Amino acid sequence: MDIFQIAIIGIVATLLIVLIKKYNPEYQIFIAVVTGVIILFVIYSYLGPILQSFQSLWSKTNIDNSYFEIILKVIVIAYITEFGAQICKDAGENSIGMKIELAGKVIIVYLSVPIVLSLIDFIINLIP
Repeated sequence: MDIFQIAIIGIVATLLIVLIKKYNPEYQIFIAVVTGVIILFVIYSYLGPILQSFQSLWSKTNIDNSYFEIILKVIVIAYITEFGAQICKDAGENSIGMKIELAGKVIIVYLSVPIVLSLIDFIINLIP
């Protein structure tokens, strides 16, 4: 199972960071970023089947495909935002991490506007 591989990668990276922190603390952020990228590559193979399942489910509905694309973009933005913010926070730059989180939230709200407007329009049409 890949989770064992991911856990081992994380544990080894953590041990490296602990060992290197004493001598070269500037390398700990580099190790964290490289570890995160390696883990992303490990889980990349899971994304295809997940997307195919969602697309298959979505095609069975009568909902516009643009909404599906928006939902996928929102999910991707949420994960990228979390990844970037955590890297900054691990490096001790909490304020930059918080700015990344704010930017991700604003972009998600911006992308969600068409869905919210469509939902409001649907509700208005239901009311006699």
